[in-house]
Amino acid sequence: MATFGLSSLDEVEGLGVVAGAMPWGPGPLVDVQREEAAHAGLSEGPSNDRIFVDGGGIASGVALESFRRQTESIAGDVVGTLAAPLGQWGACAALGGPVRLVRARGGGAFDADRAARATSVAITVVSRSFAVRVGDRPGGRALTLELGDAVLCPVGHWSGILWANLLSLGPMLWRRLLGPPPLAAARLGWAALSRLTVDRYRLARAVSVIERGASVHPSAVVEASWIGAGAVVGPQAVVRGCIVGPEANVEAHASIQGTVLGRGAVVQRQGWAWFSVLGDGAGVGGAMQLGVLAPGAQLKGGAYLMDQAIGGEVRVLRHDELLPAPLGMIGVGLGAGAIVGSGVWVAPGRSVPAGAVLASTQGVVTRWPPPPDSGVRLLTASS
Repeated sequence: MATFGLSSLDEVEGLGVVAGAMPWGPGPLVDVQREEAAHAGLSEGPSNDRIFVDGGGIASGVALESFRRQTESIAGDVVGTLAAPLGQWGACAALGGPVRLVRARGGGAFDADRAARATSVAITVVSRSFAVRVGDRPGGRALTLELGDAVLCPVGHWSGILWANLLSLGPMLWRRLLGPPPLAAARLGWAALSRLTVDRYRLARAVSVIERGASVHPSAVVEASWIGAGAVVGPQAVVRGCIVGPEANVEAHASIQGTVLGRGAVVQRQGWAWFSVLGDGAGVGGAMQLGVLAPGAQLKGGAYLMDQAIGGEVRVLRHDELLPAPLGMIGVGLGAGAIVGSGVWVAPGRSVPAGAVLASTQGVVTRWPPPPDSGVRLLTASS
């Protein structure tokens, strides 16, 4: 019987931490990968029939199970990638790819010679198309986003950490909030019956899970989200389609959507984080979208991490080469302990190294009255 081999994960380019320390959905990536393998019926341990991710990436339980099932009758070593269109993510160089699944039979090291002789397969999986409209240029543009329960994504670059979470967020939330299909149907039916509604927004509130010890203020909006043990969601905060890790804090009037918060992460009062990933202890006081904060990184109030280039495609730097970001847009990666101070805007696709501090003195009053070259203009009542 095949077993799962947990691959060694290197430091993520642009973050200064190993991939296993970053969040993947409800927990550290390395722990969640073990859970996904277990969902696929794969246990860890030495074996002469071993399945693992090659190239530094993650694989969802559905991807692993599909690969295991489709390779049962193939003799010898097998390498596989997801069939199109979901296969595009595993092959994306900008995210740190390419990656593939490997089934190694007979023990021993899986080296380049074995890889060259292995049978190659395209793993057939189900996907669904979603129409997305973005305003990154005059008049905007329409995009088609292919999503499915099967995820195979590289995590060698900070943008790979982002997409690994975004691609997996829906399936992970569905499983945690509703469970397998028969149970999910029952829970949705009960939510609709008990509240006498089929309104999707009211149902989204009804199916959210708040773990023991978490606190959600009555005035907060929490929809289709998982709130971890000891987490706090403050007054008038908005949490939609998110995973809020243990002991994380979404303060009053903050807004998060499609975002994953690691343990102890904070979105401060009136902070704004959409479709982003915050590592353990990271903090957001400003605004960000499609960005990644490594553990301990801080985005101060009044600072912005931009995600679109008006009239052009955003590119990311990987191994000294500029590569196009998926869908032509992406935010910013902040390395471990990096700080972006108030008033600083960071252009899309950039990486702020671990420990770096970006501060702006423009507009900061240090003397009274402010001198002419301070960047602050003093207006009198008559003016």
